[in-house]
Amino acid sequence: MGRGKTPLPTGILVDLRVKTAAGRLTLGSTPAVSVILPVYNRTDVVGNAISSVLAQTFSDFELLVVDDGSTVDLAGAVKGLDDPRVQLIRHDTNKGAAAARNTGIDRAKGALVAFIDSDDRWPPEKLAIQVKFLAGADRSVRACCTGFRFWRKGAPDGEIRRFDKRDIGLQEMVWGCIFSPGSTLMAERAVYDDIGRLNEAFRRLEDWEWLLRYVQKYRLGLMDDVLVDIVQGDPPAGAAMEDSLDRLAATHFEGLARTSPGLVRDLRAAIRVERAAQAFREGRMVSVFDNVIRSLALRPVGNKAFSQVILARILGGVTRR
Repeated sequence: MGRGKTPLPTGILVDLRVKTAAGRLTLGSTPAVSVILPVYNRTDVVGNAISSVLAQTFSDFELLVVDDGSTVDLAGAVKGLDDPRVQLIRHDTNKGAAAARNTGIDRAKGALVAFIDSDDRWPPEKLAIQVKFLAGADRSVRACCTGFRFWRKGAPDGEIRRFDKRDIGLQEMVWGCIFSPGSTLMAERAVYDDIGRLNEAFRRLEDWEWLLRYVQKYRLGLMDDVLVDIVQGDPPAGAAMEDSLDRLAATHFEGLARTSPGLVRDLRAAIRVERAAQAFREGRMVSVFDNVIRSLALRPVGNKAFSQVILARILGGVTRR
């Protein structure tokens, strides 16, 4: 694969200079984008994810592969790709996805940060389109997520998931994180210094928790472009999910109550739906119905969590937001 610098698509360079002059973005240094790929084992698929990054038409990036304490020879799999933009960073022990992403953020040199999970893939134009979107976005938008194709295990075709809105804020984010930010999110690197890193106490839902903090200060841009292939992963462990839902409530209820009691009610309703989804995965149908009823009791009308989790995730529908 070519290692030379690919020029920015038409219009991006001028846009970025304007934004820089306004004090928003500083993309004059190389690399412009830091791509962070956390991985634990998965030597059978990580090569495909890495190759999809190296094939990007926008090539001014570094790829930080964070080995989160793998018990297999991940270094051997990465060395075989032989590209100077790839750096392998290793944790001595497994610390979790949040810690692995934070390690990448700490080492990132780019003004923009993007993530990709080890079993997902990007089409070649992903970075170019997303950089252009952020360059032309309103100053209130410092991060964005793209549409994606979701591949369920054993399914012959992927489900397209995209979003009708241009951007969203806190009132929408309390209903859940349906954007697969592990592979669709791109954000300004400075935002992580502004609002903090991912919370490493969360073994699940760390992306939703971070985005809840983010949207209390900025808007999240949503792109209609389908720019990621998301492969269905293993179901989360029940204990880890329940603990993370408890932490989400403990972290955000008090702050949201000061903003709006209605937002606390909506987040409570959304958490109930997430508990129902976990119970469904574990075959605990009494708990499914109990949590769904409790969620609808909190928000009988306009319960977005019910539609986007119960209908889209459990019943396999296509999500638009």
